[in-house]
Amino acid sequence: MKTLIKMLGVLLFLSINLFSQNVFLSADGGFKIDLPKNLSSSEEFSDYSGDFVSEGNTLKWENTLPDPSYAIQYIKYNSTEIGEKSKLTAKRKDSLVDSFGAGLIDSANKRNGMFRETIYSANGKSGKQWLVIFPTYHFLVRAFFVNNNFYALLVTFPNSSIEIEVLKTFDSFQLLNRKEIIDLKIKEAEPKPLPQSPGLEKFTSDAQDQNLKGKVKTVTEDYQETFKSQREPYIETQFNEQGNFTRETTYNLGFPATIKVWGYIDGNRVSLEKETRITFDEAVSQRVRPKRNFSIDEAPSEPPPVFDGPANTKPLPRDERYDTKFTYKYNAENKLIEQTEYSNDGQANSVRQFTYSGNRRETLATFLNTDSKNKSLEIYDKNGDVIESSEFDDRGKLELKVTYKYELDLKGNWIIQRSFDNVKVKGKLILKPLSISYRKIIYYE
Repeated sequence: MKTLIKMLGVLLFLSINLFSQNVFLSADGGFKIDLPKNLSSSEEFSDYSGDFVSEGNTLKWENTLPDPSYAIQYIKYNSTEIGEKSKLTAKRKDSLVDSFGAGLIDSANKRNGMFRETIYSANGKSGKQWLVIFPTYHFLVRAFFVNNNFYALLVTFPNSSIEIEVLKTFDSFQLLNRKEIIDLKIKEAEPKPLPQSPGLEKFTSDAQDQNLKGKVKTVTEDYQETFKSQREPYIETQFNEQGNFTRETTYNLGFPATIKVWGYIDGNRVSLEKETRITFDEAVSQRVRPKRNFSIDEAPSEPPPVFDGPANTKPLPRDERYDTKFTYKYNAENKLIEQTEYSNDGQANSVRQFTYSGNRRETLATFLNTDSKNKSLEIYDKNGDVIESSEFDDRGKLELKVTYKYELDLKGNWIIQRSFDNVKVKGKLILKPLSISYRKIIYYE
């Protein structure tokens, strides 16, 4: 309630030139309205009232009179409870709308304004509408709830001659359905492509590093958490004709979660990633890759060398053109032996060192931000695919061991990967089915 009254004080003094009638879409607010796409300003806010956390935004299209100015405020009430208690009661909603109107009426009385209150009901929404007439301008407000979400549409305009026009704009307000919200969030999260002119010599392509054969264009991977669970999208990676990453989409809850693009800036290999911010309410299921502890005591034959990482220097100004910069080191056989990732302020975030021995590769990953390390061992078959992976703690004790089996396409790339837990039963090692990954691979012609 305090949030509504506080924000009302800001909104009363709004005064956008509607030189072009566009459609404004809000993924966070979940609505569209016939107003220009470009805002004058926006202000996020949040409040805590004990049993509900309210979060929202005030969007403004401002100008000076006689041109009308608009504002839209939306507040999402998220309960700290579960079940029926997570829903606002009809009485609570009415009280919040009335408190919003009370603040408006109080302002009108203090400033010698006349007001008229009416019931608003249209398109499945019901609430209240107030028209306040001040000596030099009119102020129209429409407030209503949809589920646990509060909406207030506000406009200042010079006189009653354009009231029909502003009401028409109010009536254009429509809620987006779930698919429209998801599609809009994905579109908003799409990073701009980065320059593809190489400036960093890389002896092996990203496709080669992933043991992909042929001129791979796109790899789409689905994931099935258990042999009986539902198959869901996991990651989609796009490559250029040189075999290097250009774009990657990761999935969560069955929908895109992040979108990343790769390229070159100032001669450096870089990437830029954005989140779609699709919430659990908008999606329907959640998938988490299983990770178990194992009782088998096994360590790599030759643990990777201890590495403390490069010394971080004083942070530089952030380069907003990218998020992460990559550097690579190779041995005499052109095998990758070290990869370092830097943030866009020049600080090293992580270093991965690789040690090779026959069909084995040992990796030491050092995460500088958290001062932690991760050791792993991978064993490969003759096709270059991982048939066994193990992860170890800092003392060399095995934490995780997984065995893999594959089905290949005609190019020799796996299209089905089955993973198995290594379990001891009565002293005998058995393979317990874990998960299945599926890949659809598209090649350049």
